[in-house]
Amino acid sequence: MDERIEKGMLAVSKAGHDQGNCYVIVDADDRFVWLADGKLKLVSCPKKKNRKHIQVIRKVRAELPKSAADEEVKRILKWYSGAHTEDGPEGIQGKSGGLECQKQM
Repeated sequence: MDERIEKGMLAVSKAGHDQGNCYVIVDADDRFVWLADGKLKLVSCPKKKNRKHIQVIRKVRAELPKSAADEEVKRILKWYSGAHTEDGPEGIQGKSGGLECQKQM
């Protein structure tokens, strides 16, 4: 695929029971991505999802450390989904807001 998906990018689920939910990409290969939201899908056990079933948010990319914690993922998603201040969390590149994600259960 020519579409470049990298660790730390944000994505929204386009299909499945989690449609509309925001995630941080924690890993990717040619066919699948592994997603975490810090609540139901933890960094230690991310959700495996087909690349065709996500929409990558290209305007934001988070610098995730190798040992990224679920709290960091939650903080990034909270900032992006609109509950943020002018300055984003440390390590985030790009613009914030504008995307309305469904609330996670």
